[in-house]
Amino acid sequence: MTEAKALSHLKQELKNKLESQLREWKKPFLTPLERDDCKNEIDLVARLIEFRTEASLHQKSTTQLREIQSALRRMENGNFGKCIRCTSQIPIKRLFAIPTAAFCIQCQSQNRS
Repeated sequence: MTEAKALSHLKQELKNKLESQLREWKKPFLTPLERDDCKNEIDLVARLIEFRTEASLHQKSTTQLREIQSALRRMENGNFGKCIRCTSQIPIKRLFAIPTAAFCIQCQSQNRS
């Protein structure tokens, strides 16, 4: 596969993921926790756990949405596939595995340290 075809494939994959994330992000979010909604403390705890889980999933979805938008901007700017820290080329295998990758493996490892 040529580099141009690979980039075109990755761009379409990112656009599809963006549409999917936007659909997920627009789903109704739980209403704030209200004591009157719960019959007893067990219901309250269950509702609190549900609310925290939904909040966590919403945050993850928001983060993924930003990563996808950032990758699409890098494509438009001609910087896709270049590490945003050291500017070295990110291997195409890594981009196929993680299309939103913004760092080469070495810089990503340094970020985790």
